[in-house]
Amino acid sequence: MLFSTTAAILEMIGVAFVLPAATCDLKLSDKLRGIITSIPNIGVILTAALWGRASDTLGRKPAMIASASMGGFVGLLAAFMPNLLAFSICKFCGSLFLSSASSLGFAYICEMLPVKSRDRTVLICNGLVMILSTLCPVLAWVILPYEWRYQMGAIIFRPWRLLTIVYAIPLLVVAVCMTWMQESPKFLVTRGKRTEALAVLRKIYSINRGKPEKEYCVKSLSCLSETASDASDTDELRNNSILSLLRPPHLKWLLLTGFLMFGLFSLLNGLFLFAPDTINRMLTGTSDEVGTICLYMNNGNNITAITDACVDTISNSTLLVMVVTTLVYSVIVMAISVAPLSKKTLLVAVFFVVGISCLVSGLSKNRMLAGVAMSSLQITALGIGPLTAYAIHLFPTRLR
Repeated sequence: MLFSTTAAILEMIGVAFVLPAATCDLKLSDKLRGIITSIPNIGVILTAALWGRASDTLGRKPAMIASASMGGFVGLLAAFMPNLLAFSICKFCGSLFLSSASSLGFAYICEMLPVKSRDRTVLICNGLVMILSTLCPVLAWVILPYEWRYQMGAIIFRPWRLLTIVYAIPLLVVAVCMTWMQESPKFLVTRGKRTEALAVLRKIYSINRGKPEKEYCVKSLSCLSETASDASDTDELRNNSILSLLRPPHLKWLLLTGFLMFGLFSLLNGLFLFAPDTINRMLTGTSDEVGTICLYMNNGNNITAITDACVDTISNSTLLVMVVTTLVYSVIVMAISVAPLSKKTLLVAVFFVVGISCLVSGLSKNRMLAGVAMSSLQITALGIGPLTAYAIHLFPTRLR
């Protein structure tokens, strides 16, 4: 689960580091940069319900394998696209497969655990994903400073293309690794496959205890209260699963969790994606330029006024700021995740702190302070864990 979510994050957030370095090769204007940067999130939003339906119908494991493999393959193709249109199409098509890989892992792992361990596990996993996401700026820092280039037919292979490949490969690795994983036993029970579910539980017991599967004391499984009592009832519930979300008692929880998720991801996968390019503009600007972060976001700098030459380099200072701040905020998120705080307290604190950071980054004229404040939008990731835990408790297995 950790690597599945991390791989999807690398592919989604990685475009924020790739585009500033690909500006000249793709002839990317500042007006289009925001649209191209948001493409991964557009695909995720459009297909979220479809992948949810697929995971509830086909299973958690097949959905994650299909999502990761196709997302990684199309992301890999994007590195070899000769122009902006082809690159954008590949990124959009790849994003259509990222919804399952980025979010289904939380439901998958929670269905493997007892109820008393789920909240803490989700929070800890969320912190670990945040730490692993530090790989995004680290990989950019390692690859992008080089200036080599190779002619490969119609394209010039430069470091940003290599970085695009590196961001896509983890998804393919996840797809291969998932073939050795087991299906969620809780999902199998909802499909009436109790024998298969019991076999999965035996394997989990054998791995955890180091004992033979035959020593597992459980001999049969009974349905949970949220599970249909027979196959026909299960089919009826499954066929009405999407419509069930639009009726009480699920409707109010759907609206609430959807609104809060929108707030979290509009910052984490929205505004934060502009952080690398904006911080790069602030740190590479002339010393006599004074203004808020909004001024730098609105002023294009990929064409110099004197030589009209295209500039698409990312300074080492920018990459260093992103690496350090991502690591620091990741450690903070991890530390808070293991603290004995309630889910409600965590959510309120996240929205409050991130709101203050947005105000500071938008109003401060100090470049470094504004850059650090904008980077702190990563703290938003702390809210994903408790909000996901809420969703797992509020919605039955067939609707998650």
